[in-house]
Amino acid sequence: MHLSAFDRLFWATGFIGQIILLVVLMARDRVRAFPLFTAMVASSFLSTFVMYFVYLYGSPESYYYGYWIVGTINMLLQLGMVYEIASCLFAPLGHWAQDAKSSFIRIVGISILVDIILTALCSPVKSTLMQTVVTRGTFFCSALMSELFVGLFVLAATGGFPWKTHVGRIAQGLGAYSFVGVLFDTTTSWMGWTHQASTIHALSMVKVVAYLGALTYWIVSLWYDAPEPRTLSEPMRAQIFGLHRQLEYDLGKIRGWRKI
Repeated sequence: MHLSAFDRLFWATGFIGQIILLVVLMARDRVRAFPLFTAMVASSFLSTFVMYFVYLYGSPESYYYGYWIVGTINMLLQLGMVYEIASCLFAPLGHWAQDAKSSFIRIVGISILVDIILTALCSPVKSTLMQTVVTRGTFFCSALMSELFVGLFVLAATGGFPWKTHVGRIAQGLGAYSFVGVLFDTTTSWMGWTHQASTIHALSMVKVVAYLGALTYWIVSLWYDAPEPRTLSEPMRAQIFGLHRQLEYDLGKIRGWRKI
């Protein structure tokens, strides 16, 4: 099986980027905060290494099934990442914010229902049952991830949760890459490899560029410390203190009434 110099460059760049990201996660002690994200990066690193040699020295069938197995594992890790991101955003102290968990569960349920309908309506041009299953499954995964991240963005924006933290940067990079994946899968699901292989290959390079961009974004964002949270100004601090004193006074009066 042949790889062009351009393909080798992209493959090597992704491999090196994953190594750098893993080093950043360990050197900056981000592993404990994001264990599933670290597992996803490590899994991508191993699969890139293994699939490269399978592509060069294995049969087309072995690469085909290996690609699907790797994609399934990556999908499961991404679903875990969604929950990890939601937990960091909405339960930073270990307890979910009020109504956030129920809203998150509704987002997951609605996203799955919508994706099942969209996947059922998709009619990919494939010759075998396995190719059809793979194409529909890939489309379902990409669409589900994009919808979940859009839901997280909306839920975080309406709840006033911060996005400039490390978990916010991870979510932004993964959400943008998932959106590109939806565009790629939507476009290529109607194409046949026999007659449009060159077009599909060119579009896959766009998806690779998006992944390299996400890797670069994560490396830079996770290397630096997260921005310090905004502090209250003195007038606002004094106002909150006054409200607290007034609340204590009113509670004291209410307790006095109950004794009468």
